[in-house]
Amino acid sequence: MVRVARQALALLFWMGLATYLYGSTLTLKPLWSDEFATIVFSLGRSFQAIPINQILDSSDLLAPLQTAPSTSWATVLHRLLTEDTHPPVFFWLNYEWIHVGSRWLPDWFAHASGAPSVWAVRSLSAFCGVLCVPAMFGLAWVTTRSSAVAQLAAGLMAVSPFGLYLAQEARHYSLATLWVILALTSWMTVVRSWQQRLFPSWWVSFAWIGINALGLATHYFFSLIFLAQAMVLLLLLGVDFSTRWQRWPAGAGWGFWSRVGLVAIATAINLLVWLAVWQSISRSELIQWVYTGAQTGWQAWLNPLLNLLVGGITMTVLLPIQSVPPGMGRLAGALTIVCALLIIWGVIRGLRQQWQARQQRLLLWATLASLAGALVGLLYLDYGLGADVTRGFRFNFLYLPSLLLLVAWGLGMDRREVRQRWRWGYAVLLLGLLGSLTVGHNWGYQKVHRPELIASAIVQLEQTIADETAPQTESSTAPILIAAPYRTHAQTTRLMSLAWDLQQRQQPARFYLDQQQCQPTDPIACRQLTAFAQQQIPAQMAYPFRLWLINYNSLDNLSPIGCDRDLQVGVQQVDGFTAQPYRCEKPPQT
Repeated sequence: MVRVARQALALLFWMGLATYLYGSTLTLKPLWSDEFATIVFSLGRSFQAIPINQILDSSDLLAPLQTAPSTSWATVLHRLLTEDTHPPVFFWLNYEWIHVGSRWLPDWFAHASGAPSVWAVRSLSAFCGVLCVPAMFGLAWVTTRSSAVAQLAAGLMAVSPFGLYLAQEARHYSLATLWVILALTSWMTVVRSWQQRLFPSWWVSFAWIGINALGLATHYFFSLIFLAQAMVLLLLLGVDFSTRWQRWPAGAGWGFWSRVGLVAIATAINLLVWLAVWQSISRSELIQWVYTGAQTGWQAWLNPLLNLLVGGITMTVLLPIQSVPPGMGRLAGALTIVCALLIIWGVIRGLRQQWQARQQRLLLWATLASLAGALVGLLYLDYGLGADVTRGFRFNFLYLPSLLLLVAWGLGMDRREVRQRWRWGYAVLLLGLLGSLTVGHNWGYQKVHRPELIASAIVQLEQTIADETAPQTESSTAPILIAAPYRTHAQTTRLMSLAWDLQQRQQPARFYLDQQQCQPTDPIACRQLTAFAQQQIPAQMAYPFRLWLINYNSLDNLSPIGCDRDLQVGVQQVDGFTAQPYRCEKPPQT
């Protein structure tokens, strides 16, 4: 009983540490475009309500962020099916999370503008990240039957830099990671039952079916974990056939495989349903980035492997490499690689010793297979389908649990056997803690898009002009128009992220979504501001004004509306944004 109490207290410590790490820096990073999509669809709102080809105030652009009392789960599902490409479970949960939280904790969940707060929209993902800690303990215990390994696995999940990165995004990857852990736990329970010639209980079978269903309804890539599971189970079935069921009591083997077959059939039916949905959206322009950004030549062969290697390293160790002086960043990167190599060496030594124990060999082999299956699935998407998904590090949630389990297994063997090996475990936990602080304080795993840097450049330019023209004149108060070419709501969310950040800085601006019909194969047409925009902008903007073009190709038809590039400022280029400033004076009458 005392031992159970100690294990429970240790697990509560890891959960408390994860809660602190995730929560203390949850709002430090600004919202980026994908998070705005999460907010809008979680509220059951629509991007189609935002006018196109019309000058908008920030309140108009950010209107879909307001909570609508008339929405429901059905509304959320309808918006996702008609405007987006994601399955609904996370958005349903987030819908309830935001609405319930706004009623009970309005100071935490409501922003001054009436939209959900940054804490509100990210806290569900952080909560799921905390739940991954005890789930990881359960997976490690089921697999190894070692409390030392289970505690180390829970600790590694609590301080994982990559895990913190997922948990601090208003996205569904933390929840998807939780389903992966629970699915692997169910699978390992079945594998251990086969090893011991026992039936898996019915509740395990039905729980496994439910977890697979929820995982698929959270992220389509969850289906990739079935690859390794099916391969291992088929090999075990082959062993039974080859030995003519001699290791089973009479009729028991068929009973075991009938329960596994029930799970397989139910999961296959569920997979076919979502496959039909996926085929209906697979040509959506929202997911074409995985193809248009694909590398060519030698990079197409090397980059996926490097991306997965780097992603795996950051699951246990990451030192400050971003927003630091270049020399410090290079040194931190080199130290990160050295630490990773030492961890790999220690883990391999430990796993080789574990392989000597015959009762552990099957479970260890299954864990390695689960890791290999996730990696092979991601590489197939790159090499086989010509996509470039491995550059999206968030998709590495598929192999995060398997990798951490192997690290814990290799470093956290029973103290009575190899007490000194716990020094490795403590060292890796400390490195993980440093990595979590690195990510939380924006020195690593920065947001994919950096709207705050463009907003800062806009505000800095306005302040510079105001200082140069003080006392203020008409030119110092010239309005700002921020325009972007429109194709999908992906462009809308980028403007929304700028509008949100400028609103926090109390910098007024107006916005324009320019619906271009040109194709990438027609570069001349893409370098033209649309004729409608050439009419709307002069008609609705008071001269003089400043124009910021976001993510346009270089335009060559702005002279007719009196806009000339501001050469003193130049092009501002950061992750996700290319901003070109222009000064616009009323053109002479012709």
